[in-house]
Amino acid sequence: MHTKEETMDNVVSGLQKEEEVKSSAVRKLLEEHDYVLKTFRLLIADLCQQFNGGHLGYAPHTLDYFNHDRFVLLNAMTLDQLKSYYSDRVDALCPGHPKIEHEGIEVTTRPLGQGVANACMVRDACLQEGVALEAISVDLTNTEDVNAKMRACRWDVVDIKDRCFDVGGIVKALNKVRVLKERPTFVNVRTITSIGSAVAGGAVAHGVAFSADDVANIKKVYAFNPEEHFVISDKMRNFFTDIQSRDYEAKFPKLGAEFWRRMAGELPKLWKNLIPSKFPKQSTSTRAASGLVFNPVAMEVNNFIVSTADLSPLTTCGMNGNYGGRYVHYGVQEHAMCAISNGLAAFAPNTFVLVTSFFFMFYLYAAPAVRMGALQQLQVIYLATHDSIRMGEDGLTYQPIELAALYRAMPNLLFIRPGDSEETAGAWTIVIESKKTPTTISTSRQGLPQLARTRRVGVAKGAYVLEEVDEADVTLIGVGAELFFAIDIAHELRSTRNIKARVISFPCQRLFEAQSQDYKRATLRRDRGIPAVVIEPYTPNGWERYADEAICVKTFGHSLPGKAAYKYFGFEVGPLTAKVGGYLQRIKADPALKHEFVDL
Repeated sequence: MHTKEETMDNVVSGLQKEEEVKSSAVRKLLEEHDYVLKTFRLLIADLCQQFNGGHLGYAPHTLDYFNHDRFVLLNAMTLDQLKSYYSDRVDALCPGHPKIEHEGIEVTTRPLGQGVANACMVRDACLQEGVALEAISVDLTNTEDVNAKMRACRWDVVDIKDRCFDVGGIVKALNKVRVLKERPTFVNVRTITSIGSAVAGGAVAHGVAFSADDVANIKKVYAFNPEEHFVISDKMRNFFTDIQSRDYEAKFPKLGAEFWRRMAGELPKLWKNLIPSKFPKQSTSTRAASGLVFNPVAMEVNNFIVSTADLSPLTTCGMNGNYGGRYVHYGVQEHAMCAISNGLAAFAPNTFVLVTSFFFMFYLYAAPAVRMGALQQLQVIYLATHDSIRMGEDGLTYQPIELAALYRAMPNLLFIRPGDSEETAGAWTIVIESKKTPTTISTSRQGLPQLARTRRVGVAKGAYVLEEVDEADVTLIGVGAELFFAIDIAHELRSTRNIKARVISFPCQRLFEAQSQDYKRATLRRDRGIPAVVIEPYTPNGWERYADEAICVKTFGHSLPGKAAYKYFGFEVGPLTAKVGGYLQRIKADPALKHEFVDL
């Protein structure tokens, strides 16, 4: 942290540098232009200071004019009524990340990277997104200079122009790759599709088989017997006989033993002892709890390779420490991060344990890579943050309302939402031991109360009873960052309405499905006629299997500060209690309703 004196010195220094730039490079600036620009800067400074936040924008006029200036919300910021900026007014024109809900915004490009495709507009973070580069690379004439693109991305480029015939050039290029440590190498081998066949170089060769006559003709041209198939001659075998074996373990016994341990997917025997047994009692976000759990393990166990796709290294998920060459900062490139992690995980399964981290919403960009990791049974841990509407002013393009349903439905993927630090410890224990299953740990940005009865061992069951009562009237299912609501509502129901509510923590549906039928019935007790209500500000899809009623969210969220967003959607103890009580009254009047899923 800087002292006030240091901060003031930095401000003075910055102003002096600005004056130096102005005097040397902006002398042609007209006086009135200089005055207007300074006024804008000061308005912006006052605006941001008013609510201690960034992000600002624009005022719309004469929107019915055909050729009016179009406002593309590239940076997701507006400016009309300055004093409503970052306020908790639901009708504010200046929430932190407004979208198209206000007049004058023609298109919003959030999340990052879509501006260049929508309207040929970009900023620095947008250009880091893979979707932006894809849009830039649209080439309807197929004349793109791929080598120039790779050089611009700071790759070393080796061009093999003699197509499929320059074996020596390819070997030379591969040898160069081994010694070049500063940057990656792109080897452009200009091959011919289906070389030697009748359809060589044509698009037809991409998706169809050669004819029998064509295959026979290729063999004749190559002086092979057209009547023989799948032939590997002695001459071919002899070509590869000089490959040497590598006796690494004999030369480096200690490292060799570690190598075989890691190849077997084993961690040091006492790694679980590195996870804290207790946590601070004060309010703690589960993303910060992830750092408390994982940092001690990652710094001592070198199996882990940690990566983030954020603007700032290692800050998003609370994972701060020296990982000694095992940390990758990808910038804002989520798909690349997860796809590369898949490649590293597949290189030698379980030898490297990959951990990726970023905002939950941006894992939508990474979904194809996450799916391929699940399909290939790769151990990759996807740590997601900002997983609730409570994240607030970043707005509805950052509020992952529907994303949990996607990842819960994805085969061979564990999606876990821990409710506090204790459950976060349970989640990490599970994912580190899941050798053939990638996992998403979905964590909160906001601080959460540390609950008295949560159990890390309960997370392994997928769901477990947090508070039990005899002759219960209702079961409340709490999930992740909203688990505390279920506990508070249960107490409110009993004290104000004489309704007995039992509480279940339900961090992972797939783990719960793996339990015995007896365990699932004993946990939910729906077989005893006790109705179950789930509380989660996501889409209700999937909860029909476990609950009779869902208090969820079915819109794209709203741009409001965190507590105001909860209030807007009714996620406060009073309104939630009223909804549960009202539902119980309705099923008394209409018992058939108990057999129908009710979405509130």
